[in-house]
Amino acid sequence: MPKSEDLERFFSTIVSRVVPLTNRVPSYRWLQSGIGATIKDCVFYHKTFTLSAHERLRIATLLDALLQEGKLTRDPSWERNWAGVVVVRKLVCSLIDQAFAEGTMTWDITLAKCLSIVLVASLGARTGDVTVAPRDQHTLPYLVYKDVVIKMRKGGSTIDDLEAVITLRNEKGNKYVDWTSSIPNKAAASHICELR
Repeated sequence: MPKSEDLERFFSTIVSRVVPLTNRVPSYRWLQSGIGATIKDCVFYHKTFTLSAHERLRIATLLDALLQEGKLTRDPSWERNWAGVVVVRKLVCSLIDQAFAEGTMTWDITLAKCLSIVLVASLGARTGDVTVAPRDQHTLPYLVYKDVVIKMRKGGSTIDDLEAVITLRNEKGNKYVDWTSSIPNKAAASHICELR
């Protein structure tokens, strides 16, 4: 069974062994979540494993010391990606992964965020095309249920045969003019398919 000194030694050496993809040094948040996962695993595999308040504080102090020494960073890591289906997929998957890992107030909010990203991307629209600024005067400044018509293709019988027609009223250059766009069902990528 590991002791707190073993864990401290492990956490202090792991940062020099890991090579991050984007930053020069590992992320503070990465190590923080790794510490949490390691402690949970120790509790799972060893019935009597516990850390006192003093030992927990020592590990937290180690984390801050590594940050001050420059062995960790709080800078966000990023890599350039073309704005396309891969980026939309990464955004939606990360929102869902984060909700599973850290919890969510309500799944309605998480799924609404995912749907808003996928819907705007699939229509080739801007955020302002779907909804308008609070001070913009419009009778329907947002997308309503009657704007989304989902229907089955002729001869269709499964969810893969669904098709949607969406009406936008706030498209740039065409304000106050209804504009429709149809969306075919994309069965190959169900987590980024706006119809599923």
